[in-house]
Amino acid sequence: MNKTIKKNISKAICAAMAALICSSCFAEEEPTTPPETVTTPETITVTTTATTTAETTKPTETTSRPTDTTTAEKITTSSESTTTAESTTTQQTTTETPTTTEAPDVPPDKPAVDHGIYTAFADFSTGLMKNVCAKDIAAGKNVMISPESVLMALGMTSEGANGDTLAQMTKTMAGEADSQTMNETLQAIYKKGAENGELILNCANSVWANQSLDMTVKDEFAENIKRDYGAEITVAPFNGDTINSINDWVKTNTNDMIPSIIKDLDPAAAMVLVNAVAFEAQWSDPFNDYAVHNDGVFTNSSGEKETCTMLSGSEYGYFNDGKAQAFRKLYKGGKYSFMGILPNEDVSVSDYISELDGEGWYKLWDSRSSDEVIIKMPEFSSDYDAELTKSLIDMGMEKPFSDSADFSGMAEGTDGQLKIDSVLHKTHIEVDRKGTKAAAATAVVNTFCDSISEGPMPHIIKLDRPFIYAIVDTETGFPVFLGAVNTVKS
Repeated sequence: MNKTIKKNISKAICAAMAALICSSCFAEEEPTTPPETVTTPETITVTTTATTTAETTKPTETTSRPTDTTTAEKITTSSESTTTAESTTTQQTTTETPTTTEAPDVPPDKPAVDHGIYTAFADFSTGLMKNVCAKDIAAGKNVMISPESVLMALGMTSEGANGDTLAQMTKTMAGEADSQTMNETLQAIYKKGAENGELILNCANSVWANQSLDMTVKDEFAENIKRDYGAEITVAPFNGDTINSINDWVKTNTNDMIPSIIKDLDPAAAMVLVNAVAFEAQWSDPFNDYAVHNDGVFTNSSGEKETCTMLSGSEYGYFNDGKAQAFRKLYKGGKYSFMGILPNEDVSVSDYISELDGEGWYKLWDSRSSDEVIIKMPEFSSDYDAELTKSLIDMGMEKPFSDSADFSGMAEGTDGQLKIDSVLHKTHIEVDRKGTKAAAATAVVNTFCDSISEGPMPHIIKLDRPFIYAIVDTETGFPVFLGAVNTVKS
């Protein structure tokens, strides 16, 4: 029999099995506008000249990147000594007309590989989950972080760091890699997001400097963050208007999913470095209407039954590290995927995450096979926010937050040396039958120191109890977003 015919028959049989399994499960359950640069005649806004253009591969897709033109000699926040400069920015927009593509075969099992700096990035990502979210997970809350957003914001900040301050930041974020390798990799991630062709993945960065202080932003720092992270510097007094401008910028660059990142701003603060990530994608293989069950039941972390909409289907791509099994569902284009991770019955979500590190993440990722998986997953949405300062210090980034911090490559002035005062992080996600929307924003506030296969039966994974999930770059295995679901209640 022709192999293609065999494959189609196999898929039809598995689809029927998925419908029967899910039907029997349910039968047993009781249904129950970007901000303008704030300037005054005394403001000095300076950066370099840079033009980035994203490639567009389909006539139905239009993608434009910022065309930034900025000229001047220095950025100075002092109201006594100023120079005039012009800055013109065209906001990044992305419009996609998705096309349906068949999910490609997943590579067969292969031996462990060296993922290089991405293992360190994954170690940082899982470290954030353990240090930031552990108590909330144990309390039965939904959590989510965007490692990419946090790395971008801290990566920008590290461009102005020197000495032990830079060494600690690099070690915490990138392990044994040097700072140059770390920033070059982050630049590649930033540009990759900007140049996607099958989905919306906007990654934007900005820097806000306090005009009211006698502080001059270093030319080299301004040039580097403009070139490497596409970040414009806005000089403005740190008042209510600037808070609104920063929040409006975040709202615009997360496609309205995160309305604000900062509630208040110390007038004596020196600088705010902000990253925003917006992700919107449709499934490569959408859920059929008959696979959507409005009377599904999810058992939350307290053992209570919750009514929800359950989605069922079959996918190719199975993972198992001995403590959890997982599946992945591709988004259009195949560059990113949703990964649903279900710990074994005797392993809680908290326990699984507490033992997870970068090597563990890639052990799971590298366990993938082309086995077919019959899946069941809930539609869900959640918002999460956290202050990352204590967690970053506990992870080894102590000096950047101390009075001995060295950010001399960032700015100079009579008010003293800079240090990181706080790191704020917010996320949002929506997963439904059509696809996924997710967003994240991270703000680093700086202040002055006080001084496929045929034959075997498919696996079955039902996410009807607490689980972990990720939105993953399928090329590198790096989790752009990482979260846990303990409840499906809004």
